[in-house]
Amino acid sequence: MSTPRIALILAGGKGRRFRPYTDLIPKPMIPLGRSEKPLLEYVVKMLSLQGVENIVLLVGYKWRYIYNYFGRGEKLGVKIDYSIDDEKYSGTGGSVLKALENGKVAEDDFLVWYGDIIAEVSLDSMYKLHKSLSASATLAVAEKYQVPVGVVRTGGAGVIESVEEKPWIDVTSS
Repeated sequence: MSTPRIALILAGGKGRRFRPYTDLIPKPMIPLGRSEKPLLEYVVKMLSLQGVENIVLLVGYKWRYIYNYFGRGEKLGVKIDYSIDDEKYSGTGGSVLKALENGKVAEDDFLVWYGDIIAEVSLDSMYKLHKSLSASATLAVAEKYQVPVGVVRTGGAGVIESVEEKPWIDVTSS
């Protein structure tokens, strides 16, 4: 097996930064591209193309929109189950814990992915590293981050020295 066959996808947040859109639909259901497919569909397809066969959607806020669209996963060629957040279990850790305690994951190895993140990650390479290290957990992190706004650098007395539009910032430590 080159990748975990099961993925838990976090899709239960309120998406406050995307209001007013998320007042109507959950953030992972925001339509993208010409076909206006939900962001979460791209995530599911990306994971499926890398060998993930079973998905548990960890949902909460407006979860029925997600269920009504994806159902049990037939139209995307995967098996989808659901774990619904509640007051006791919410947030990233609580959602994962609830899925584990309720038997939604029967395997030792599983993937946790955010429902609003599309990234070029080789799950095969990552999983091989995970297994070779006999790791309890393996985390993919970004080496750099693009600031979504322009950045102004100032010198003495508030004099503008430079303006850089949406720069990339190195976030790795040496």
